[in-house]
Amino acid sequence: MQHAESLSATDYSVRSFRPSDLPALTLLTAKAFAADKTWGERRTLTEITLPALLASGPSFDPELVLVAEGRDGGLLGAAVWYPYAMRLRGERIVAANLAPLAVDPEAKGRGLGSALMRASFPVLEGRGASLAFLCGHEGYYPRFGFLKSMFGQFGLRPARTGDGEQIPDAAGDILRAPRPSDEAALLGLWETCQGSLDFALEPEPGFVSWMAWTPSTQALVLERDGKPAAYARFANERPSDAFGGNAEPKATSIRQFLAADAAAAARLLSALGRPLGSGAGETSPYLPVHPDSEAAKRLFPAGFEAVRATGGYAMALPLEGGPARAVRAAAEYCALVSEGKLEPGLLVLPPIFDLE
Repeated sequence: MQHAESLSATDYSVRSFRPSDLPALTLLTAKAFAADKTWGERRTLTEITLPALLASGPSFDPELVLVAEGRDGGLLGAAVWYPYAMRLRGERIVAANLAPLAVDPEAKGRGLGSALMRASFPVLEGRGASLAFLCGHEGYYPRFGFLKSMFGQFGLRPARTGDGEQIPDAAGDILRAPRPSDEAALLGLWETCQGSLDFALEPEPGFVSWMAWTPSTQALVLERDGKPAAYARFANERPSDAFGGNAEPKATSIRQFLAADAAAAARLLSALGRPLGSGAGETSPYLPVHPDSEAAKRLFPAGFEAVRATGGYAMALPLEGGPARAVRAAAEYCALVSEGKLEPGLLVLPPIFDLE
């Protein structure tokens, strides 16, 4: 390959992903992120696993993964987009997440990443996406129209209960791992707690959406009267062993929290080693329950401390794909948030991103 300021159209071609690309895509991702010193010297590269994990997902669409192929047949870059069903302004839309964008270090700085990004948008719209979103470098993605601070890490820390107040009797409660038969009930809890929120990603179909995927995380169901009454996915203080044994729960951060009522929420928090009001302060784990939601008031009637955090890295771009109502919802949401007239939505990532 010639060493020039930019790559010409004859140096590579952009096409959709093929299953045979996966080994090369994994290697490309490893090389790209090992060379990226934005966050300092990397000792672990969790991004390596993302293409293969995403390719196994129920919503994976190979048309949404664009690869740049060099004249010698090698991969020079890739933009990996994954579609999710998202709730936005009362509508159900298709939103595509970029994770990752990778360019071979030898081709970096020569326009290949920009070419992949610009080629992505008509493909996304052609597949019905009304919104693109990502977590990325604030100095790079706005050039393609992405708007900063479009979603956040919102949540709450429950208030301490009164001195005489007791957690409701736990007789009959069962704490256990999720089961395939729980899926419908857990979806019902999600709908009740998060379904009406902006930027809420619907859990994908299938039991795996409710499991923890790494030894450092766990998933726990509180069963009451034969069905799930609460659910949490959390990072645990002590990882499970190599065979997935049950380390005693003590949550260091909570990734997903759902409950049918205040009693179930209190009981599950206690089981996580985080009873109501314990560990107050900025360093204690917060629950990813939007403080302005009806679920927050219903599950924590004694009150709570709101947690509101966002950053420029949280970016989104409205697109023209999908039904007109979905296009309007995405454009309206981005405009209102940009103008400061609407608080950014809460993004709860699926377990595929629990990659400590």
